Amino acid sequence: MNSKNLIIGISITVVWFLVIGLFCVQNNFVFTNRELNSLGDFLAGIFAPVAFLWLILGYLQQGKQLDQNTKVLEQQEKALQLQIEEMKNGLEQQKQLVQTQKEQQLEQRKQLSPKIFISDFHARAVFGNDLSADNSSGEYIYNNVVFITIYFNLENLGEEAYHFKIIEKNSLECLEQIDVLKRSETYKIKLYLSTKLVDQLNLNKILDEFFNLSYECKNGVKIQRDLFMQLYPRNVNSPFFHVNMYLDD
Repeated sequence: MNSKNLIIGISITVVWFLVIGLFCVQNNFVFTNRELNSLGDFLAGIFAPVAFLWLILGYLQQGKQLDQNTKVLEQQEKALQLQIEEMKNGLEQQKQLVQTQKEQQLEQRKQLSPKIFISDFHARAVFGNDLSADNSSGEYIYNNVVFITIYFNLENLGEEAYHFKIIEKNSLECLEQIDVLKRSETYKIKLYLSTKLVDQLNLNKILDEFFNLSYECKNGVKIQRDLFMQLYPRNVNSPFFHVNMYLDD
């Protein structure tokens, strides 16, 4: 109980008992041994208001304590909310930091990565013995391909690439292998298609095929890319073929 309520309670109690005492003195109010019941009723009547007063003061004090506890809990809740907000801000900053680090690593990886381009691609076929000739011109007519070679230039404009390979996706046969693709150098590549692909070309008169390019960057990261090739004859009397080739991003 706080000091204010305590002083009020004591003051009222003292005043109350003084008033009762003065009343008894002025009226010669006494009890004999035979009037114990009356004495009990008298004392109950005297102390009941005092007890009720202290009960009210205790109730008021309890209400104030509850208010104080509620305020303390509210302050704790606010502090907890601030901590949660700080944690959220910290997590957001961590996410941004991680994202920035990823972007920096990606940029560094790009700087350390080779930049490979292909150009000047063409193809030449060798026909079998069952080819026929045009009587008017004497030129060979496209009939049955037994062997075909793909030519193109491979240029690296980025950092050096190591263990470079061109692999036929279906057969997993390695068609070309270069230990080091040096920077700013152009390599003339010559690929010999497998018998299976030649058979597909003879059957469909057009060939769509994917090759796998694999190499290792300067920082040790291994890269795999798809090289798409489309092959079809220029005309019926030419050993040269149209070739479309491109690398995925």
